[in-house]
Amino acid sequence: MPPAGGARRKTQHWLLAATGAVVAVAAVTIAVAASTGKDNGSATASHGVPVPNPPTKSAAAPTPPPPPPPSLVSDATLPTLLPDPAQVAQVMGTTAMDPIDKLSGPGMYTDNADPAQCVGLVIPAAKNAYAGSGWRATYVQALHDQSNRVFDGVTTFPAASSAGNFVTQQELAWQGCRFAPVVLGPEHDKPITWTIQDVSRQGDTVTARISAQGGLSCQRALTSKSNVVIDVSACSAHPSDEAVTLASAISQRVQ
Repeated sequence: MPPAGGARRKTQHWLLAATGAVVAVAAVTIAVAASTGKDNGSATASHGVPVPNPPTKSAAAPTPPPPPPPSLVSDATLPTLLPDPAQVAQVMGTTAMDPIDKLSGPGMYTDNADPAQCVGLVIPAAKNAYAGSGWRATYVQALHDQSNRVFDGVTTFPAASSAGNFVTQQELAWQGCRFAPVVLGPEHDKPITWTIQDVSRQGDTVTARISAQGGLSCQRALTSKSNVVIDVSACSAHPSDEAVTLASAISQRVQ
């Protein structure tokens, strides 16, 4: 589970600020020879005519075992998977982006949403979205400039299959969130109402386009590689495929 220090972070203040601006085994051959009780190498028929021994047979080669699974990503490796601020800025089409320190580091975001099952659509690395999935550890990075906000998170799971299952489950949840506004309602910040414009797939990546009051729009991207779930939100006045690009860059770092 993530360290306690990252357990209470919320994103609303910064979202509101933006509205203004992944053994070969050798076959053993077994000779099977007919036994006649004699050592002359042949059997004799009842009329004295030698009868050749039956041909020697070889056992069929056993089916090789499947290759070993790829190495799993360790929890300690998570920070190295995230792109540096300069790379994020380049993708976002700006000169520089600064870290939001209190929203970066180990742990998940604790925002709540109504409907509750839609929180993972509007907030990446949302603790309530990952609850019960078996996740192990998370590292998040938040960056901003005057008009852009990027939140990216990487989360380890016990196996690649469980990471992939989480993405599939979230895709179904996201699809069910398209028909009504999603209200992000934190305890101490102004609620934000999101409109879901589109949920789709680009290859192995689930994507969505969402917008909030005040002109803030974001592209969401969710995918997995090996035992890591990659969860990105890229927000600007006119987002295109920035979140997908960043998710792909992170995926390439997963070995």
